[in-house]
Amino acid sequence: MRVLIFLILFSPLVTAQVRPSEETNAINSVVQQFFDGLNKKNTTLIKTTLLPSCRLETTEADGSVKNVSIPAFLKMLVSNPKLILEERIRDLQVNTDGPLAMAWMDYHFFVNEKLSHCGSNLFVLVQDTEGWKVHSIIDSRRKNCD
Repeated sequence: MRVLIFLILFSPLVTAQVRPSEETNAINSVVQQFFDGLNKKNTTLIKTTLLPSCRLETTEADGSVKNVSIPAFLKMLVSNPKLILEERIRDLQVNTDGPLAMAWMDYHFFVNEKLSHCGSNLFVLVQDTEGWKVHSIIDSRRKNCD
């Protein structure tokens, strides 16, 4: 009987702890799928992670923000078959509130196996009927990558 009372009292806490983990895993999966597509130059795979209205931006050294169109970004990926791109992410952190999520990560970006730059990425994601999709991406870029 005590076990039953314990389960009744504490099962909502267990459920509450499992749900964020499932959401975090789903969001991590979308972010990883985006980078798998980027590193393989697979624009079809990248597109499956993005909302049609997705924005891609980067911060400049002077604090301004540069907008990069998704079609131009995807075209750049496939325009030079000999170009090898790899973005390595680390320290992925996810925060959620209902259908809104933020994924923050540090990265190092390599071009033809040489470090080009590093910084941080901020992905804003929303959950629709198909699952989590990227609403926007903004990054910082720097050459000093200790």
